[in-house]
Amino acid sequence: MAEDVTGPKPLGGLVEFMRACRRPMKDEEITPRDCLRLSRFPGTNDKLWISTPNMTWIPEPPIHLDKEFRYHDDGMLHAFEYAKWPQAYCDSEPHIIAAPLCPTLAQFGISDRFRMGPAFPVMDDEHVLPDFEDVNIAWMDFNPMHHFRIAEELPNEAVGSLSPSLLQRFRATMIEAKTMAGRGFADDFRKLGDDVHDMRTAKKVAGMFRFQKQRCDDLKMVFDHLKEVPMSSFDTLLWFREFQRVLLDLRAFIIYREVIVPRLNDVNFKQPQPVLPLRGVITSHLHLVSEMYRVGVPVWYVRDRVSITERTLIVRVETLLLAGVCFSSAITMKHGQHLANAPLWVDAPMAQVIRGSLQERLRRFSLTSRPILRPLETYSAGRVGDFEKQQHRSSPQIAGPDHPRQELVDLTADDVLPASDNDHVIMVTTQATEQYGSSVTDVGGVAVGADIEDNVSAEKQTKDAAMRGPSMSVGMPSAYMARKSLQTRTAHKKGKSTNHRIVPPSWVPPYAPGWANVLKSCEGLTDDDHVGLVYALPPIHIFFSAESPLTEQRAHNWLRVRIFCFQQILSPPAHRMVLMTTQQWRIALEGKYFAIEYEHSHEKRPRQEGKMEAGQIMKNANAKRVADRVDINVRFGIHGGFPPYSADCAPAWGDVNITRQMLSADRTVFVGIVWELALFNFRLELIFLDRQLVPYFYNHSDQRLALRRERVIYEIWNSGGVRPMWTDDLKCDRLTSVLWDERREAVKQMAIVMKDWPDGQHLLWTDQCSSDFDAYSKFETEVFTFYVEAFHGRFGRIPHVPLEQPLSLGQFRK
Repeated sequence: MAEDVTGPKPLGGLVEFMRACRRPMKDEEITPRDCLRLSRFPGTNDKLWISTPNMTWIPEPPIHLDKEFRYHDDGMLHAFEYAKWPQAYCDSEPHIIAAPLCPTLAQFGISDRFRMGPAFPVMDDEHVLPDFEDVNIAWMDFNPMHHFRIAEELPNEAVGSLSPSLLQRFRATMIEAKTMAGRGFADDFRKLGDDVHDMRTAKKVAGMFRFQKQRCDDLKMVFDHLKEVPMSSFDTLLWFREFQRVLLDLRAFIIYREVIVPRLNDVNFKQPQPVLPLRGVITSHLHLVSEMYRVGVPVWYVRDRVSITERTLIVRVETLLLAGVCFSSAITMKHGQHLANAPLWVDAPMAQVIRGSLQERLRRFSLTSRPILRPLETYSAGRVGDFEKQQHRSSPQIAGPDHPRQELVDLTADDVLPASDNDHVIMVTTQATEQYGSSVTDVGGVAVGADIEDNVSAEKQTKDAAMRGPSMSVGMPSAYMARKSLQTRTAHKKGKSTNHRIVPPSWVPPYAPGWANVLKSCEGLTDDDHVGLVYALPPIHIFFSAESPLTEQRAHNWLRVRIFCFQQILSPPAHRMVLMTTQQWRIALEGKYFAIEYEHSHEKRPRQEGKMEAGQIMKNANAKRVADRVDINVRFGIHGGFPPYSADCAPAWGDVNITRQMLSADRTVFVGIVWELALFNFRLELIFLDRQLVPYFYNHSDQRLALRRERVIYEIWNSGGVRPMWTDDLKCDRLTSVLWDERREAVKQMAIVMKDWPDGQHLLWTDQCSSDFDAYSKFETEVFTFYVEAFHGRFGRIPHVPLEQPLSLGQFRK
């Protein structure tokens, strides 16, 4: 008789699965193939099923059906919240399986009295996981009534920031995460030797170190944005959720490195119970299921129906746990009296935008993968109606309650996984197979981050192409070419260039170390008057006549509109005036635009040939001033909502309200205003110049190149943003430090930035600059001079440079 070599008989489907359900026998060992729970995979006509060997519920598997991807009214992405809901395995970021389990999910399940699985709620009773001080901050909801504070400085804008108490919690959590994520790396590197195995290990350790540093930088960037940028409550909600995502990502990294990796690396370790309260993973790889089960990580197995046989233990067949238990599916955001539709994540189906795993796609278009500053363009009333078409851009921030998007209906479960038909079954099955069956190359591998180094070659190719291409003299003129072009123009337009730079009065803080000699050596550079010299913020020289009542009025009015101007730079409105000339800033800060006299319409006389009469020139100048006042009134009076200036107002400077009498009696406020404007203008102008000279970083379709470039620049002043946050930290800029050993790191970073500029390759830092003050001073002068000349060559004027920070700022902080 022939030997029977056939395997165990597959069960036929739902009915047979139900019949096969039983309790585990005493001392029966549960295997990764067994099913404490078994559920249908939606939309596959029972071809695919999901089981789990160590959990008592099965989550709704996220399947993106190539639709437009959007947020919901809770600021989250429903089942696609990769740190809060179980997802497919991601080779580039395996650590995310160790994200802390959502407290809501930890409550689902049954007790262990029938030995049918782990005890619930899932808790870390044995204290295996690291302790985090503020556990709930990663899961708390955003309540605009309690967590959002309206900015009183913006009367016509429903914008503000998080409450100080919540920002303080975020700050403490950020410091804790950074400390815990970075611990132990010094010891790891110290233990490494020189053999090949240790070199491979060193590469892994270095990858993990870079990843945690990147995510710590991301967390600080989100925190700085929440702190320094006035936003609507809707936008604040999106950044609030982004902080939670990055925080959970870092906590997952900490748990993975300290708990999961040692367990995975120990082949003799086997402890399926107790299951750790972690996010876990959904996969179709049996090997990964086995490894996760072995080390006590929640795991769900996507499997073909025929893999469930008569030998498979099935404890219970039940429906999926839908993501709606944790997330909202509504898309209409309501904060008090304000309504807005939740924005799209990207404005095209993700499959058209980027290839890769779902997690890589989500990371690619997250808020932390986008540049903070957007370019500012010179305002033109005639161009207001022109709108550029952009394809596949990441979703813009919500405009606010006064700018709702088109009406949209709330999503239902059927919209996420619609009713099955043949085409739909094929599509869902294919998508599920690809998503949950992606390759698993290294279980227990390191987190390196898909967005850390995956575009280095593309960046280099783009840069090389730009440098080689014919547009070099047009799109990226070198500083030398720009200076030469400017000198040629001014030679043909004699009298159009002047050197009327105003010498700062004695009360103005001195230039930061290193800048005074550079500006003196550049006195031969003249300002190009025939070019419209525009500024994002008021130029500091309009405040130099501090004894003048008119200058006092400018300064007092500036304190009133200051936050509004900052907000428009950090979140620029489309097709509105932001950049203004010196004269326009004078008009705005003197408040003259509210009284506009104009002549009634009259018949236009045909223009005559020949020279224009003096009276006509005067009329044209008056018309220009009237037009300026109208445009400025639209910006500050209509959009900003500021009433005409009144000397009775008391706007805030730091934590102190400043009256007109205080301003007249004490020049320390003038000192602080000029210092802050000089520093803020310097930072903005440096970034504006960088955008002009190296556009390939900013014009690439992958916005992460622009983000990386921004961060390289921000490291000059060691901050995650561009606004000087002196009310939080008086040491807000290391580039202006009077101590050269503090300042040198900032100068070195500035040279790194400018080495990418045309003609900047000569800025080479040497080891001698670190120890020899004379060598450092020479290098510092070279760097600062190159910047001043490059800026002048591009914009036709001398840039703002930072001033020494005045000690008097401390008296305006509580």
